[in-house]
Amino acid sequence: MLPRLIAVMCACAIVPSVSAMGLLEGYRQVLAHDPQLAAALQDKAAMDAEGDIAFSGLLPKVGVSGSISRVRGDRTASLGNLSATDPLNYSSRDWAITLTQPIFNKSIWEQYKQSRVKRDFASESLRVRQSDAVVRYVSTYLDVLVSAENLELAKRQISTLEQLRLLAKQSRGAGEGTVVDMDDAQARLDLAEAQRIDAESVLRVVRKRLSDLVSVPVDALRVPGTGLVLEMPEPAKVDWWIEKAVVDSPLLRSSQHGVEIARQDIDIVKANHYPTVNLVMQSQKTSSQTLATLNEQSNTRLIGVQVNVPIYSGGAISAASQSAAARWGAARSTHEATQHQVEEDVVRQFSGVTGGINRIKALLVAERSSEKALKSNEAGVKGGVRAHIDVLNAEQQLYQVRRDLTQAVAGYLLSWVMLKSDIGALTMDDVARMDAYFNQTRELAGN
Repeated sequence: MLPRLIAVMCACAIVPSVSAMGLLEGYRQVLAHDPQLAAALQDKAAMDAEGDIAFSGLLPKVGVSGSISRVRGDRTASLGNLSATDPLNYSSRDWAITLTQPIFNKSIWEQYKQSRVKRDFASESLRVRQSDAVVRYVSTYLDVLVSAENLELAKRQISTLEQLRLLAKQSRGAGEGTVVDMDDAQARLDLAEAQRIDAESVLRVVRKRLSDLVSVPVDALRVPGTGLVLEMPEPAKVDWWIEKAVVDSPLLRSSQHGVEIARQDIDIVKANHYPTVNLVMQSQKTSSQTLATLNEQSNTRLIGVQVNVPIYSGGAISAASQSAAARWGAARSTHEATQHQVEEDVVRQFSGVTGGINRIKALLVAERSSEKALKSNEAGVKGGVRAHIDVLNAEQQLYQVRRDLTQAVAGYLLSWVMLKSDIGALTMDDVARMDAYFNQTRELAGN
């Protein structure tokens, strides 16, 4: 049954002379050029840098300061009616090196703890973007194949309807057909032409979307061949897949880290109530001259503990704590909604795989039946027991089945990709494994 299925997707599609882009080749292009992935990588780099910034708050700070001043002027001394003026010209120099080491600073410590969670959040967010890139790419790739197949079927249907219209005209001229046959054939031909125009428009749009994703023009694609195997999920229990997603879904793990970050915001705000203790060491050298002293020099060294105790900040810390608590509550609610969304999507994609297999098998049977019905009606027309409208109806049914079959195969493949994405197990190996089945070529219609 399966080779028959693939023949439907690849009908009139083998073009050995055209260089076609494969599924894996295009995905590598997405990894290299997708702006959303590039943004996620930059976000992760920024979050890693913030972690280094937070850690630096725990390390000692060393600073050097210095000043040079020079005084120029006159000094006048008076005694009775007598006065004397002396010129002034002297300088002062001051140099100091200071080391400050935090001993206790709860705010800095809580910020450092949060930075580690933010790194995990960035890593999971990157995994989410990577999975999304695979899903977007595979979905667009399959949309192009389905659209190209729909356009091909529309063209073939037009060709068939033109022949049937000619037959109806000839039968009418021979006195065997009716005006109704001719009008019906013309009406269906006009409808098929409209469908062809729509199919061309859809293909043009999805082809542009795929070209944007891979950053190169797409003229031909590799399509599934006869080696594709329909696989059921293993284990075939949706509850197992739901539990797996709850534990390993990158989206849920990222959301959980977001909840923890929001909770830590509360700890950071509350830490402002705590005193801070710093170890301070300083070495200072001063060389100065004043009106009273000349060439005075001093060298001092100090070591001590600096304590700062917050007493009252106008209620700002309490208000900030309430705000952080509200954001934490919002993050928890968002996480719960995200979990429901992921669980629902797992059920949807699991059903898409299992139901897709059954639908494909049923459509294969329907395709064979429709082909048989078409041949019977064509023979009936020649034998005078069937009208041309019966052939048109059978033809329409066959093409509709083939459209449905193409969409069912694409839906089955995409459901597998999205199911793997939901449980955090989607990798390039999955794309490569699927790519091995895409071993025939379809040339796409021009823009």
